[in-house]
Amino acid sequence: MPEASHERPAPRPAARLALAVVPAVTAAVAVGSALRTNAWTAWGVWPMESKIGSGTSFADLANITATAQCISRGWDYTTCDPYGRLFQPYVVLPARVLSALGVGMSATPALGLALACCYVVGVAVLGIAVARHWRGSLAGLGAAAVVLALASIAPPAMLAVERGQVELLTFALVCIGLVLLPARRGWLRVVGAVAAVAAVVTKFVAVGALAPVVQRRRPSWPAAAALGAAAVFCVVLLPDVIQASRAARTSEPGTTRPQLGAVTLPATWLSADPIGNIPDPSVTEHWGVLLTISALATVLAVVVAAVLLAPSRTTGLDGQPVARWLVVGGTGILLPVYVLGLAHDYRLVFVLPTLAGLCLWAGATRGREQAVAIALAVCALVAIATGAAMIASPGGFLLPRAGLLAGDIALFVTLVAGGGLWLRGLLTREVRHVA
Repeated sequence: MPEASHERPAPRPAARLALAVVPAVTAAVAVGSALRTNAWTAWGVWPMESKIGSGTSFADLANITATAQCISRGWDYTTCDPYGRLFQPYVVLPARVLSALGVGMSATPALGLALACCYVVGVAVLGIAVARHWRGSLAGLGAAAVVLALASIAPPAMLAVERGQVELLTFALVCIGLVLLPARRGWLRVVGAVAAVAAVVTKFVAVGALAPVVQRRRPSWPAAAALGAAAVFCVVLLPDVIQASRAARTSEPGTTRPQLGAVTLPATWLSADPIGNIPDPSVTEHWGVLLTISALATVLAVVVAAVLLAPSRTTGLDGQPVARWLVVGGTGILLPVYVLGLAHDYRLVFVLPTLAGLCLWAGATRGREQAVAIALAVCALVAIATGAAMIASPGGFLLPRAGLLAGDIALFVTLVAGGGLWLRGLLTREVRHVA
């Protein structure tokens, strides 16, 4: 049956606008309240001790501003983290910029607030994109807005704000890039390409957002140029990429409690409840084997997903360029790090673009295909909602093993589905209008 026959009258512009701002307003209120009250434990987030004289630590941002201070004073900037953590190469570029501007640790609170605003901007971009491209009913758009709003205030996002993570800037740039790169107007694609490259400059992992460019259908020149520039940047700074991975301890044992990765599912399953940050000794003894098996199982699952998500079952998604970019680009950021090792839970904010794309997909189709889209959207919501549940008290919460495993499985399904859609686009010519 032709796709047009499934469509309902689109919501009126005023209704679209009202619902478009719901996620951003929700995120702004929640983040603003947490920053004002410093009640991070209410979100399950364990706050770090502040070294900057403010209520919120902005600990990861403080590393950057302290490094900027060291650069300005000609000191060894590899040992400047106020918390004594291993050197992270990603801090050098923003630290050099801040140093050139004469900015030091005293500016950390203001910059932390700016990063929080960047997060809200990214959420706003997603909310507007969903409302702008929605093809379903007004009730469906309202449901999508509520789902995106709830996901935007999940613990991983609050953790990123408390830590002052530069990935909040990366998130905003990624959202802009994913929404504008498939636009019809050339100048919008150029803006999207610039945003995507800037995202990679802020954090190497953002190169995965350009995964939709790599397919058999010829991409637009701004998308291809963005991928080329991002690839060159990563190759030139490959030693820093490797060092950043080592400093992040991506191959060391961990559970779902503070991290994400394919290996955390078996590690959490095989460890006794209550689950700590480190798996049981019987698990850590075989960590290398678990890493390998988990990675291979995930790759195999992506291949299976590519077969199951055949073009005939994804017409609603393939007919929406923005939706497909959001789904494939969002999972493209997380899937590589998910397969290769561990990452901190705040990176789950990149599930939000995928969730937005899945909502668009669900609104553009009916029947079994809509059921698949809704099921995947539920998985994405569960994945981000169960992340970063780090503490039980005071006033916080600590998920039991069953809750952690539910989040692990949901994240696995979400990322595998996105990977399968990308693989299908790489191997077939059936994908339409995606670049």
